[in-house]
Amino acid sequence: MEWTLKTDEELRESLRICQFDERELERQAAFHKGLADPTRLKIVRLLGIAPMCLCELSSALEMPNSTLTHHLRLLERGEVIRSTRLGRNTVFQLIEKEVGEHV
Repeated sequence: MEWTLKTDEELRESLRICQFDERELERQAAFHKGLADPTRLKIVRLLGIAPMCLCELSSALEMPNSTLTHHLRLLERGEVIRSTRLGRNTVFQLIEKEVGEHV
């Protein structure tokens, strides 16, 4: 591997090429934060089978609703899942993504 210390001008050019979009970076960070926990990964796997309400997820994971609600909120904030109110229940489901959309 060849490497040399970059000049300030080369670094500015690298930043220009990357064209950082702060909103997009925040969105991607929230998505990855949503997946950065074993419990949330379990939720994602369960929702990969079928949409579920809070009571179903709570029963499957043997977890209190308050703890589960925290995890679900982070997954929603990261646009990993969405919730839909159906009568007295809120049903959670995965959001379909294109391959590589959150890289």
